[in-house]
Amino acid sequence: MTTENIDIRIREDGAVVVRRNIESIAPAADKSANAVDFLKKALGALGGALAAREALRLADTYTNLQNRLRATGLEGENLKAVYDSLLKASNDTRSSLEGSVELYSRLANSSKELGVSQKQLIDFTKSLNQAILLSGASAQEAQAGLIQLSQGMASGVLRGDELRSVMEQLPAVADVIAKQMGVTRGELRKLGEEGKITAQTILKAFQGSREELEKRFATTVPTLSQSFQVLRNNVLNLIGTFDTSTSITGALSQAIFALARN
Repeated sequence: MTTENIDIRIREDGAVVVRRNIESIAPAADKSANAVDFLKKALGALGGALAAREALRLADTYTNLQNRLRATGLEGENLKAVYDSLLKASNDTRSSLEGSVELYSRLANSSKELGVSQKQLIDFTKSLNQAILLSGASAQEAQAGLIQLSQGMASGVLRGDELRSVMEQLPAVADVIAKQMGVTRGELRKLGEEGKITAQTILKAFQGSREELEKRFATTVPTLSQSFQVLRNNVLNLIGTFDTSTSITGALSQAIFALARN
């Protein structure tokens, strides 16, 4: 028996081919084509650092960030104000915008129980980002430690694996908490077992350490990866806000559905 293998490969490089496909199948072809043209020029200005596919992924990321903030009850101008503040805090601390939104959104749902305002949560996010950077953690370590910390605070108490992750991956964060509680970093484990490291304690610790963290952070020198993080934050914001005004991903979604149906 003779077996024949037939490989069918489809490769689309850049916005030109994407635009051609949209023009052939999408109802909103003209609008989408203009949007893709603009996007292609914007990406070209960045030296080709991003492909069209990556740009669309960032547009999805922006939408997800907006949805996370909406889930906390933010809408309209209030949503924009909080998002803009988190973007500025992230850029000022050379930190991930996604991480900042993740932390804020987890704590915002408990803000009434914690007795803190939007501004206090944003200030806490900024100070925490500074402490994370001062810890010298890698991007993966920082992200893992941040998730563990935010989960613990959202539950009301930092303990167990969440506390251990913070102590191991974010030592400067643990030092801020230990200083507030008048103990050494090593003694935090016992306090965690006793349920004494509450979310209110952590918030108060960073509020009291804000000026010290600002001074220490001011002496740091930006690394190349941190500079690229700020670039990524701003490109994400640029593409996300552009997509909001043009609905390019909506048109592309229609195109994909059309392809799927046919």
